[in-house]
Amino acid sequence: IPTQNVAQLIFSHCLKGECSSGSVSNALKPSGDHLRMLRSVYAVLNRKLAANALASSVLILHVPDPASKMSDLNSHLQSISCLLCAVVDTLGKLYDGFQFVKAIIKAQSSTPKTVISVNNTARLILECTLLVTRTMPSLQTAFVANASRKASKMSSFYDLDLLDEGDLNRFRENMLGLRKTILRWCTNNLCRVYYAKVIQEEQAKCSDTYYEQGAVTKGPGAPDYNSVLGADSFAGDSDLSSPFHRMMALIRCILFLSPKEVESFSMVDEEREKDRFQRIEFCCKYGVDVDNEMLQIMLSSPNVTPNTALSVIENLLSRCGSDCAARISCRADTVWDMYKLAEYAPVFHSDMGIKSETDDDSNISADKERNGSQASLIRPDKPKLPRLAVTSIWWRVSSVALVLSGLLPDQIGSEMWDKNPTLAALIRMTTSQKYRYPTADCNEIEKERVRRAEETTKEKEAKIAELLFMPLKEQNKKIEKPEPQVLSPAHRRRGMRSSARQRAKQEKNMAVEQERQAAALHAEKMKLRKVLRTLQKNVMLWDPKQDQRKPPKGSITLLLAVNDSFALAEKYRLSTSPDFLLRTIGEGRSAIERAYDWLIPIVSSHPAIIDRLQPSASCFLLLRAYGVEGDKNRELLSLTGPLLLHVTKCLTGEFGEHHALLAMELLLQDIADENSDRRRCARKVLQEAVGDAKVLDSPRDLGHCGWLLQMTHFKNREELVPLVVKYLTRALAYERGKVLSTYIAALSEYKIFLEASKTEENFDFVSMLCELIAVRSHVCSDAFDRFPPLRALAISQVKNAFERAIESNDAAKLMASSSYLVT
Repeated sequence: IPTQNVAQLIFSHCLKGECSSGSVSNALKPSGDHLRMLRSVYAVLNRKLAANALASSVLILHVPDPASKMSDLNSHLQSISCLLCAVVDTLGKLYDGFQFVKAIIKAQSSTPKTVISVNNTARLILECTLLVTRTMPSLQTAFVANASRKASKMSSFYDLDLLDEGDLNRFRENMLGLRKTILRWCTNNLCRVYYAKVIQEEQAKCSDTYYEQGAVTKGPGAPDYNSVLGADSFAGDSDLSSPFHRMMALIRCILFLSPKEVESFSMVDEEREKDRFQRIEFCCKYGVDVDNEMLQIMLSSPNVTPNTALSVIENLLSRCGSDCAARISCRADTVWDMYKLAEYAPVFHSDMGIKSETDDDSNISADKERNGSQASLIRPDKPKLPRLAVTSIWWRVSSVALVLSGLLPDQIGSEMWDKNPTLAALIRMTTSQKYRYPTADCNEIEKERVRRAEETTKEKEAKIAELLFMPLKEQNKKIEKPEPQVLSPAHRRRGMRSSARQRAKQEKNMAVEQERQAAALHAEKMKLRKVLRTLQKNVMLWDPKQDQRKPPKGSITLLLAVNDSFALAEKYRLSTSPDFLLRTIGEGRSAIERAYDWLIPIVSSHPAIIDRLQPSASCFLLLRAYGVEGDKNRELLSLTGPLLLHVTKCLTGEFGEHHALLAMELLLQDIADENSDRRRCARKVLQEAVGDAKVLDSPRDLGHCGWLLQMTHFKNREELVPLVVKYLTRALAYERGKVLSTYIAALSEYKIFLEASKTEENFDFVSMLCELIAVRSHVCSDAFDRFPPLRALAISQVKNAFERAIESNDAAKLMASSSYLVT
């Protein structure tokens, strides 16, 4: 069995082909005999050894002439690509495409790294990665079937049903492992070659004369919120004169993150007329999965700047949008690590005594020893700076975290909601589609607290920006108004003769000069303040766990675009673990009132959400549907059925005692409200929800208030009936006629129920009735005249109360009952 070196020689001989004269040809057109020889040798070798030997042979062929033109390089790479296609077809099942690409990457690791060499290697990696699609049997069958139908060269595989699910899953798994290897090559080779130029480009953007005058040698630069997550295309990286943009274009191509850019690596029209474009499209759709390890590779690489690492992560996530098939897995600690990319560590001039949280006393002592005479310039009175962040990068990371929270709500979203107040606020904004600060769910007290916290933080950041960027001479300068020099009488007596007119002219000139100096000082101060405000826009406190921060204007466009690209609002609303919709709404009637405007369209488009709503929410929406606001509630009218069913389940205890009490209390609050329309709507809701059922053992017919009799037949009746009694007693102060008669009759039934159940609820029906008659005598008199059963009930109840009091010699009860009537 030949060794790897011997196998490499054999493979090189077979790949190049042999001319009749015996010399090696550069035509790269092997004959069938050479390919059969290659296959025979490949079959007897260990698969890993064979892949390594073949990779080394290909790299020998791939070495271009340094003096070659770009067109010659393209033609050379095209020949190698065609050759490899023939080799793969010859090897058949013996060929492991994923192992071969890894072998290519490993074999080139010892070659010198230049910009040209890494660019050529990147193109070779792309061509070799495309070959893995030739090893999928079901995909090859799909290509043949597609060709037989004379499909267009631009046809897509998205609609083909010939792909085997097992083949596709294996392809995804193997492609994920391969892309990790490619990404490591990018960080260790490609990014390392471009690193110096990228650093130089970033420093040029951060250069500013005010940084040189202040305490720091360089600042964070102007805010830049451009992100591939917020763009419809890669227009932001179209400037290929930039080293950073050229590097990012190569990374996107070899990781199949941009189909349009990968197309630029197509060789010639003849190749595209085959199945090349479809293979590229297939890899860009099904070979772009992302896992936690890929994200950590970028976060831990020493050869990339924070902006580069974040840009690559954004590009990786861009293929996980709503119109892509990429899968993603990530852990919450990786998201916290991403925030470290935004950290801004200011570099101070040597004569500055300012230190950050990362500095310690030993470093300061060492600086004193190194600086010698400059040690006296260090000012210990300057405060220790907190951890700072570059604002634009911090909010770009927050946008990435927002995307991950929507894609992985149970793994990322839950922890971010609990531990990252800013991200929780962004989730609320996205869920409700109300981009307000403070968020739409806050009440007035919470809004005031959030505003005060933001103002306090802004003031602190303004002082830090002044400390970092204000010129030292301005920090020590005190603006003093020049005092007018008025000549004293003593000086005038010593021979200085001046008339009153001359003295007035001198004083006037002095006043004009004083005003001119004050105006100049004020203009300089305003100019410096304006510069500081500009510099402050890109510096903020770093802590992600601080109180929620207000998104800057530049980040709003990015947040809106991210929501559109990934359909985040839909994902958050449909999430049930955790339920971001219910968390955004909040609890209680006041919360649902604040959420009413934005909740109606959501419930209208997704009626299934009704089953997830809290009792207060469904009851409130149903009350509004039956309200008197006209066309404003038109969207709710078609949802009265699902809402009514949900309210019924809540009241009857299907969702538990707590939900039943919440729903009943909200409706009873309207039953006892001063507004007649709210009372009417509440009665209608209760009647349609639980009042239509027949109660066979009831001696009374309460008509449209039949829901009152149902209370004593519910599962939680011992808790519900005292609650109903409490609010019905209040409602007696507003009702009249039949409703008043019905409530009194129901309360008499509840009195019997409470006595039978021996509850601790103290309810004196007779005293309540007597007080009502005394307070609302005209209303009660009218009701007694219209409804003889009510009059009979009142007389019998009062008579029985007197008789029981006389029999038991209870003078206190007798006086209490008679006092109202006498009054």
